[in-house]
Amino acid sequence: MASAASSEADKMDLYGDLEAPAQPSSSTASVGEATAATSSSSKLEYGMETYAEVYNRAEAAQRALEELRARFTVVESENKKLAQQNTALKKNISCLFNTAKAELKRQTLQLDQQQKDLDAHRQRQLAQRHRAPTHPPAATSGASSSIPPQEGARHS
Repeated sequence: MASAASSEADKMDLYGDLEAPAQPSSSTASVGEATAATSSSSKLEYGMETYAEVYNRAEAAQRALEELRARFTVVESENKKLAQQNTALKKNISCLFNTAKAELKRQTLQLDQQQKDLDAHRQRQLAQRHRAPTHPPAATSGASSSIPPQEGARHS
C-alpha cells in the first residue's frame, strides 16, 4: 500500500504548469526585466493582472470618479436651487392661506351683518303692520264728496 501511495505522488506534479524562468538573451537585458516578463506571463496564466492592466483600471476608475464628482456637483447645485424654491413656495402658500382665511372671516362678518340688517327690517315691517288701522279712513272733505245733488236744488 505504501508503494501505491508513492506511485500516485510521482504521477502528480504540483509544479508542472509553471514555466521555467527565461534567461536574458543579450547582455544588456537586466535580471529585473527578465523576471518581470516571466512573472507577467505566469500572472496572466493564473488570473493575475499586469501593472499596465492595473494602471489602466486605475485610470478608468479615476475618470469615473471625476465624472461622478462633476455629476454630484450638478446634482448638489440643483438640490440647493430646489430647496430655495421649496422655501419660497412654502412661504407663498402660507401667505395665500392666511389671506384666504382673512377673506373668509371678512365675508362671514359681512353676511352676518347683512342678516342682522334684514332681520331688523322685517321686524320693523311687522311692527308697522300691527300699528296700521284695519279700515281705510273715511273722506271728510265736501268737495270730493260722492253724494248726488238734491233734485230740487237749482244751480244758477
